[in-house]
Amino acid sequence: MTSEQYVDKLKTLSKDPNITMGFDIIQSVITGLERSHRGTKSYLDRVNYAIETSHIDKKLKETIQGSVSVAYASSKLWKSEALYQKKVTVADEASEGKAETRERMGDAH
Repeated sequence: MTSEQYVDKLKTLSKDPNITMGFDIIQSVITGLERSHRGTKSYLDRVNYAIETSHIDKKLKETIQGSVSVAYASSKLWKSEALYQKKVTVADEASEGKAETRERMGDAH
């Protein structure tokens, strides 16, 4: 399921137009993060400014900003260099000298 399909499904759970609008805003932000190569901080700053200066309910603003923050952190995690590193083949002496491929996060030692 795409993020857009997921948000559309979430929108069916409420008839409140404010909640639906909040989901629409969050979906727009997620789409922007998905399209950006690294989910830039300047993009997030512009999004937060737009939310803060909007004429929506304060509680909804806080909810949207929290969701945007989580989406941004998630985007940064999934686009991090550590996740794109090649698999490292390491000799596993404990298993009779057979080579074992392990996914390494961070520096290979």
